[in-house]
Amino acid sequence: MLVAAAAREAAAHLILIKPSDVLSKYHGESEGSLKRAFSLARRPLGQKAKLCPTVLFFDEFDSIACTRTGGEEGMQGRRLLAELLLQLNALKESNREGCRESGNIVVVAATNRIEDIDEAAIRRFETRVYVGVPESCAERVQLIQGFLRPGNVAHMCSQAELLEVAGWT
Repeated sequence: MLVAAAAREAAAHLILIKPSDVLSKYHGESEGSLKRAFSLARRPLGQKAKLCPTVLFFDEFDSIACTRTGGEEGMQGRRLLAELLLQLNALKESNREGCRESGNIVVVAATNRIEDIDEAAIRRFETRVYVGVPESCAERVQLIQGFLRPGNVAHMCSQAELLEVAGWT
């Protein structure tokens, strides 16, 4: 939700990449899918002359950039991580050189398992933001009220009922 709102505010295209969009059981397909995602970000569909800003958002990033392991079973993950690092490096280099084609791309990744992400992938991101869970019951009530705001979800919950639901979480 946060990245969609940020992309909307910046009038940017949002390309959402889920692990199921990239991961494949067939040799080399995962790497190819990842490469196509970055290519799409460089030139969004329908864009001929004018290039718009693009946000490339990786959800569940730990599935794509998992820590390298030894042995044969980790080879697919290593190849996918290598392709990801290569694409991120190419994007960074083209941004440094002022390349018009890649200069308007922002890569954002989200995970709830930061410890499973390879350090090399983490280093590629200039900014890291930790969004914690609400600690108090009052903060959880505010969060629930935000989701139930008029126009989002119709409800008839009283403040006491919202407090009860927040207590369960």
